Amino acid sequence: MRHSDNVHNVQGSRRVRAIGLRDRLILWLALIIGLLFVVDGAVLQLVVLPSFEQVENAEAERSFDRALNALNGELQELHANAADYATWDDSYAFAAGEENGYAETNGTPVSMGHLDLAVFAVLDRQGALRLGRLRHEDGVAPLPDALLPTLLELQRRFAHEGGEGIVSTAHGLWLASIQPILRSDGSGPPVGTLIMARWLDEKVRARLEERTQERIAFWRADGTLLPLQEAAALRELVQSGATHLLRVDEGDDVAVHGLLRDVADAPALLLRVDTPRSATRLGAEAVRTATLGLVVSAVVALLVLRLLLQHLVVSPLSILATHMLGIRRTGDLSRPLVLERDDEIGALARAFDDMRTRLHAAHRELRDVFDSVGDLFFALDREFRFIVVNRACLETWGMTEEQVIGRPILAVLPRLEGSECFEAMRRVFLSGRPQRIETFSPIMQCWVEFYATTRSDGRLTVHLQDITRRKEAERAKSAFLATMSHEIRTPLTAILGFADLLARSPLSPEQQKHLRIVRDTGKTLLTVVNDILDLSKLEAGKMSLERIPVDLPALLREALATVELLGAEKGLAFRAEIAADLPCRVRSDPVRLKQVVGNLLFNALKFTEKGGITLRARIVDRDDAQVRVRVEVEDTGIGVAPEHLPRLFTMFEQADQTTTRRFGGTGLGLAICKRLVETMGGTIGVVSRPGAGSTFWFELPLEPAAAEERPEPVRATADAPGTDRALRVLVVDDIATNRMLLSALLGGLGHAPAMAEDGIKAVEAATRERFDLILMDLHMPGMDGFMATQAIRSGGGPNATTPIVALSADVLPETARACRTAGMDGNLAKPIEAERLKEVLGMAAARSTDGAGSIAA
Repeated sequence: MRHSDNVHNVQGSRRVRAIGLRDRLILWLALIIGLLFVVDGAVLQLVVLPSFEQVENAEAERSFDRALNALNGELQELHANAADYATWDDSYAFAAGEENGYAETNGTPVSMGHLDLAVFAVLDRQGALRLGRLRHEDGVAPLPDALLPTLLELQRRFAHEGGEGIVSTAHGLWLASIQPILRSDGSGPPVGTLIMARWLDEKVRARLEERTQERIAFWRADGTLLPLQEAAALRELVQSGATHLLRVDEGDDVAVHGLLRDVADAPALLLRVDTPRSATRLGAEAVRTATLGLVVSAVVALLVLRLLLQHLVVSPLSILATHMLGIRRTGDLSRPLVLERDDEIGALARAFDDMRTRLHAAHRELRDVFDSVGDLFFALDREFRFIVVNRACLETWGMTEEQVIGRPILAVLPRLEGSECFEAMRRVFLSGRPQRIETFSPIMQCWVEFYATTRSDGRLTVHLQDITRRKEAERAKSAFLATMSHEIRTPLTAILGFADLLARSPLSPEQQKHLRIVRDTGKTLLTVVNDILDLSKLEAGKMSLERIPVDLPALLREALATVELLGAEKGLAFRAEIAADLPCRVRSDPVRLKQVVGNLLFNALKFTEKGGITLRARIVDRDDAQVRVRVEVEDTGIGVAPEHLPRLFTMFEQADQTTTRRFGGTGLGLAICKRLVETMGGTIGVVSRPGAGSTFWFELPLEPAAAEERPEPVRATADAPGTDRALRVLVVDDIATNRMLLSALLGGLGHAPAMAEDGIKAVEAATRERFDLILMDLHMPGMDGFMATQAIRSGGGPNATTPIVALSADVLPETARACRTAGMDGNLAKPIEAERLKEVLGMAAARSTDGAGSIAA
């Protein structure tokens, strides 16, 4: 199966017919109406019906108040009768002790029945019962002695003021009125107490219902023989201390319970008044009827609206959509659209047809431009079939448009299958992310830059550009840089090397000053060469970055310590503020990271004459995958004017020309920092004010290293293995001054050097004698260092496994790869540093001793 079939199976999907505009509008209107119904229902449930319930509850409380008023009416009637009898002179004389026939005419069945009394009692001032009658169904009888304590308690409470209320007795509840017996003119003192009482029974309840037209029930509040609902209401009233309690019972009535207390302020009577919930029932029925009416009206409105939308909107838009889809399917912009209407849709159709005309003209112009481009452009659909190709494609492939359009790419270009370009197109289709590669095209027979991306409709567009000339220019540039590096570093090797040797000999102060100038100038020139090479690699995208474990705090402190040693003469204060939560193990390129920090620190040192330099590092963001670290270098130097800040990170730029004349430098350091930071995925910037110093900062996303990964140690000469014996070293270099320098350096270190001025003599010497180390120059006339190394390795002589280290003034990455390919063990860059030479000698000695190990480049 071809790849195009796979892509179709992976990304193809069944098309689902979309809902039409008319039906979508109807659906939205239905949803809106439904939402209104929901809101209306919620308002009815949360506002209207509760308001009906509030009305019913208020009416229920008024009914309860009417029942209480009726009960109070009973008490007022008793009070009127008792007060009338208590201020009768006959009652006064009888209570005072006279026998005036009062007992024979009062308290009789007739008089008590007329007043509907259950109890009629007269007590004298000392509490003796002068007259006591109890009426029951069979007639009137003397008051039982068991009730006498109740009468005495009532006399004690109301002997002077009188009163009325509910009285709890062992035989039941009374409605009673207790009045002091006075003269008819109301004068006293009281000579006794008159008590009238009625039983609080069914007869009283019926009379209360008749007066109020309410349903009334009551029970004695002693907790016995109460229904469950009333018992629960009584408990709640007692616990809460409320006067009444409102509930909706199971029969859809509103029941109000009230607790009435007797004259001793003890719970005596549980009163219940029931009110029907007629308002809520009528309101709910009205709501249901209104909702049904709204639903019917909405359905009818939607049907009418559907017909109107179909005639006025959907049909004309369908014509317009069909025409647009036809253009999309065929790509033919020449077909005019005719829709005779004078409304907004007609205006839309005319605007569309005008746009079609303009697009048709623009398409013809774009096609002319498209075909005039010398690069190859084409587009593929999801099945890898050609949709569009420009004239350059047809001319390159030697085909006509009819032979290409609509056909699969592998049917048109079978040699493309399995190529890097085809795999890149497959990745773009599967991931949706653009791909840009440089590769050799087997079809065009040249180097091309391939760029592929997906359009919004999922189709693939491809651009192929012939970059053969650019590749040749890059090779020429690399050759030029290699030559420049070699030609400059080679004399620098002699200058700096012999300057170091001369510094070890006795010199006058004036000579030492002159020598220091020579050394500093040489190092400055070397820095410029290194900066140019770094910048060239960054611009060409050939700067390869490592991702190895790094001890970040240690790296920062070491960079600051290096600058601190150089700044000791200025008397500056150096401080490191490294956050405690900064990770110790991260994955990064330690050399390039230290280069950025070092450049910023050296820049601060150069422009700071007094005060100090602070190095800060902290975390600004973190997630599960990485941390974002911010590093700042703050100085108290001269600062930078705001108008110069945008140019600081530009190549060969400094704040102004006076800065260059005063402090020196090429203006490459900050540009290299910017390129390195951006290559590592970070950002860099500066905050500065003239006279107040500057703060240069950069932020990098860093991946934490695993705990078991050991950070890359910082290379130090003191840690290199030492040499406790003299080594036999073969020096191969066509420059006599370099041979003299290395001979002096090696001799000064106690080793025995041998010299060869070209590759042929080096091979001859390696065949005759066993060496501990061979230092091999790369660029020599006749047989160069690469050929000589291969000859020594393949010759099988005594030095077939001897460490061979390149002496190279060319530090480009491709040179290092070529050295490894030829069989060299490392690279010693020119100008040669004595400490680095010692390190290489120590590694060679260790290797010759244990027969293992390698010499790092």
